[in-house]
Amino acid sequence: MRFSDHRIETMEGLSDVLVATPKTDLIVGRTQLEKLRKATVPRRIDEEIHRQLLIRGGRVRALILRGRDDEGNVRWRFDKDLSPAEIAELGYLLVKSQVVLYRCFAEVGVRVHFIVEVDEQVTHALNKGKDRLLNELKRELEVLDEESPKNNLFSFRVWLLENFMYFPYVTADEAIEGLLPETLPILEGGQRVVQKMLDYLPPHERAHV
Repeated sequence: MRFSDHRIETMEGLSDVLVATPKTDLIVGRTQLEKLRKATVPRRIDEEIHRQLLIRGGRVRALILRGRDDEGNVRWRFDKDLSPAEIAELGYLLVKSQVVLYRCFAEVGVRVHFIVEVDEQVTHALNKGKDRLLNELKRELEVLDEESPKNNLFSFRVWLLENFMYFPYVTADEAIEGLLPETLPILEGGQRVVQKMLDYLPPHERAHV
């Protein structure tokens, strides 16, 4: 994975963007699916992205993960032997595995995470997985007691999924030059919400991976 730093100008000033570009194939298949079925933990690539954010000391406001390399070749994709049901399950489990990591990203200053330049199959599966997880969390919140420790945790996860993770049909350059300069100032206002929610989480729930 190659990491590149970019600086954009918004109405609120300068903001740093970190772009992660794959250099080799990242094919997700049954082996990864079986691992995620046992434990929805972040992948090594996600942990490396988190490490890169920590190295930059909280400067990064937007994270972009590309599905293509610099030559335009699709690198991040699902194995062609997966069934439609397996693809749907994989999309759900991948999103579920990201939630803890997104909390860590938010704690170090990231306001938004874009996943771009992936094929339609991956985008569709991730969006469906995101919708499924959101619906599950919202149903849980309906029956949880307001004083339950899970209430704050689940509310924060809902907020992250609704406000932090996007799959826009744009290239990384289009996101940097056109999308982020307009949207980052709006997302900056959500940082107060993020911090308030983080303050209410138990210490063990705030721990970095």
